Amino acid sequence: MNHAILDVLSHHMTCVSRSDVDGIMEDYSDGSVLFSPDGPLQGKEAIRRFFVTLTTETMPAGTNFVAVRQDVIGETAFLMWQAESATMKFHLGAETLVIRDGKIVTHSFAAAVQRKS
Repeated sequence: MNHAILDVLSHHMTCVSRSDVDGIMEDYSDGSVLFSPDGPLQGKEAIRRFFVTLTTETMPAGTNFVAVRQDVIGETAFLMWQAESATMKFHLGAETLVIRDGKIVTHSFAAAVQRKS
């Protein structure tokens, strides 16, 4: 298994769990693309806005997160997870990340989310 890929994944997940947007953004390059439920986001500024919303409104620090699956082949990682915050329940999340030269160059993110009443 590629330890450089695992290092980026570990850093990324740690920063997401801490709502550390600056840390999250260290994992992306200016040319990175994030495929989100609202469409593709290109470049660090657009990706930053996505993570600001994610870490402040839907998955803030303290969200209970459970990894379901993690697979890495070459420079591609696949993650499946579940999470629950005070206001949201993530029944299932799935992400695919292509990591090259220590940066996430392509990232897809999808989740089945329900707002708690």
